[in-house]
Amino acid sequence: MNNDSVFKRLAVEIGGFSSVSHAWYRCQQVFKGINLKGKTFLEVGADKGVFSAYAATHGAKHVVALEPECDGSQEGTKDCFQHFINELNLTNLIVENTTIQDFVIKANSFDLVKLRNPPALQVVMC
Repeated sequence: MNNDSVFKRLAVEIGGFSSVSHAWYRCQQVFKGINLKGKTFLEVGADKGVFSAYAATHGAKHVVALEPECDGSQEGTKDCFQHFINELNLTNLIVENTTIQDFVIKANSFDLVKLRNPPALQVVMC
């Protein structure tokens, strides 16, 4: 099974999407027109890790996902990330259990930043 097939299955099983087509459509919309190859990517408010895992499997060199599970998000999100990391063998994805306010960002650390602000999901080029 290739990474896209595994990713799609996980996006439904643990990522909370209602169907494979819905998960794939959302990822395609979020990253529309963005070349992830070789980029560094930060996701703020990463929830269960679907978009971070997508970036990590589609060419991003380094992905950091911020999800402060203890600060009001759903319990178990770190376990969801671990499933993505283990099943997709993602050595380029790191999950930080912290807020953006507490995360130390060095200048020019990330090429792309995704902010979670439902219902709008935004990716910003830095």
